[in-house]
Amino acid sequence: MLISRRFPSGLVAGSDEGEAKAWLRHAGMPAPAGRDADGREAPDAAAEIGFPVAVKMLSDRLPHKIEAGAVVLRLSNREGAEDAVARVRAAVRRHDAGALSDRFLVEETIEPPLAEILAGVRTDPRFGLAMTLGSGACWRSWWPTRSRS
Repeated sequence: MLISRRFPSGLVAGSDEGEAKAWLRHAGMPAPAGRDADGREAPDAAAEIGFPVAVKMLSDRLPHKIEAGAVVLRLSNREGAEDAVARVRAAVRRHDAGALSDRFLVEETIEPPLAEILAGVRTDPRFGLAMTLGSGACWRSWWPTRSRS
């Protein structure tokens, strides 16, 4: 897919998942509806978006949210979203207390998922624009893990 829209300036390394998905939508690419919210606002955001939703903690120190327990999926009501915020906070506190944040991405759950991808673009000083594409965290449990000694 060739992106023909021009991006406004400002997308920088370290943009979080919510910012990156907003950029995708701006470019005309599909991404789940969602918004940033603090922990107190998350249940209201979930109700506005419509259930089912996912709640994900946003923090510069959480590049792998699944491993930190910072993601709760398929929430079906306000109480579930409120409980998810508390569970995520507790899980992240156990994983890395320094990664705790009061910023959450609340977004619609799209069923069934076709694929989960990791995507990144950067400017390499020698080669110019470079893009990375890979399978996302959902494949981790399916793909065999091999260790090299």
